[in-house]
Amino acid sequence: MTAINSLCFDSGFSLLPSGMPLDGWQTMSGSLNGDAYHVMEDGALVLKPSTSNLILRSNDASGVMNLSVDDGNGRRLYQLSAKVHLGKVIHIDPVHQPDGFRWKPTWFLDKSICEPSPGNDVEELVAIIRACNAYRLEVFDSEQLRLMVALALCRSDLLKGTPAALAWRKLTPSQIAAISTWWY
Repeated sequence: MTAINSLCFDSGFSLLPSGMPLDGWQTMSGSLNGDAYHVMEDGALVLKPSTSNLILRSNDASGVMNLSVDDGNGRRLYQLSAKVHLGKVIHIDPVHQPDGFRWKPTWFLDKSICEPSPGNDVEELVAIIRACNAYRLEVFDSEQLRLMVALALCRSDLLKGTPAALAWRKLTPSQIAAISTWWY
């Protein structure tokens, strides 16, 4: 099932034309699972998957996101194109352009949740594994999270030479529980 993605802008984002709403935008860009994009004050494009509370960022997302706001009756009130380059919105244009990312962006977890801590419960770790499966996350700030995802998704490329037996020993009990339950 596909669902249109939403997008909103930080109030400090300066490229949005005057008088335009900050939220309520819709886009067909991305995976179409009802995800939410957020444009930060500095233009950074952030992805918030609909299936979790995770925050994902990309340093290589590039392309055009066509945006629209409707009046609730299916009529479009505004239409804009947002040009994205290397993970940042660099230009807003009122002209409709060919939509989509030039290539599939590499997403990574926001640093605020990347460090393993006692606060990472099993549900949060399961959400990380599912996001890695859905968005093929490649960049990890934590060796433990990288190894957890590698073992959960059977991705030997993420082990980066670490023997699987050693990888299992580096994980916390919560990470092991997340690996054994993420597909439910």
